[in-house]
Amino acid sequence: MAGSDAGSDAGSEPGSEAGSAWIDHVRGAHQLTELFHGAPALPALDFTGVLVDERADSGVTLGFDAIDPPGAATSPLFADGRNALEFFLVFAGVRDLAVTGWDHLGLRSCTIDPLDPRTPFDPVDPGTLRVALAGEGWRIDFLADSCRVEGLRSYRAAPEFG
Repeated sequence: MAGSDAGSDAGSEPGSEAGSAWIDHVRGAHQLTELFHGAPALPALDFTGVLVDERADSGVTLGFDAIDPPGAATSPLFADGRNALEFFLVFAGVRDLAVTGWDHLGLRSCTIDPLDPRTPFDPVDPGTLRVALAGEGWRIDFLADSCRVEGLRSYRAAPEFG
């Protein structure tokens, strides 16, 4: 869905194009970099949803799917005809959450950057991250203390009909 709606401006913001530094601010992303031969362009993936958790350690989870990532042929994750990948970016310590509008048309841009870009990235204490997602008619912005990859799994996607 998002791959077909990514539009020509999808890579115009920092952090939204392949090879960008967004993945440097995410813990547990080594398998993603192997499967995509670098940082995947998040707007080019199928953006499957947002979960906002209002409990004490507030968080936001973003879901993504990808069909046939570039490194699938050499990965043991893609044995037995599996051709798709699902993963989640889980943000903890979320604050200043703002949601404007909503539509199902997919992700056009996504940035995950340090709040203070002059601060070098420290994987033990990454500092505050500024996250911004936008699609046609909607936008989500928030600050987070950390981000990690969870739920990475491969599966066999049904062929598209029509």
